[in-house]
Amino acid sequence: SSRRRHTRLQGDWSSDVCSSDLEPGTLFIRTDITFDQLYRRDGSFEYLSTADLVTRVRNPSYNHRSIRTQSLYIHSRLTKPLMNLVVLMVGVPFIVRKESVSLLRNVGMCASILGVMFAVNEGFVYLAKFNLLSPESAVWAPIILWGGFAAWSSAKIKT
Repeated sequence: SSRRRHTRLQGDWSSDVCSSDLEPGTLFIRTDITFDQLYRRDGSFEYLSTADLVTRVRNPSYNHRSIRTQSLYIHSRLTKPLMNLVVLMVGVPFIVRKESVSLLRNVGMCASILGVMFAVNEGFVYLAKFNLLSPESAVWAPIILWGGFAAWSSAKIKT
């Protein structure tokens, strides 16, 4: 059976340190780092709960780029339902407008506009990933932009 000697460090250290008797020169330090931070720490955050993501963003053991990506993901996760409503408000006026010749042309116009929306939204995310925009701006700017466009295009609905 292995026996371990526990020593409490003085000063700034707040973790327990164990010197193992199994191998000379080994040291075990207990920390608050969890398994998911060690395993695929930059790619596994998409499956965490929002509370766990907030905890990870506040943890100083991550590098700045990782925290920025996770912060962007938190903001996009919180604003996704609102963006879905904005997409619906933009798309419906182009489907049910009366001045068009055919329904197929209306659907094509709607698909084109939604494609442009997708490209612009991904452009904002790209700018945020490369530190040209803040994560908050990259997520809220498309909602404000396309929300204004939805208000303008709602005048085209005529039934």
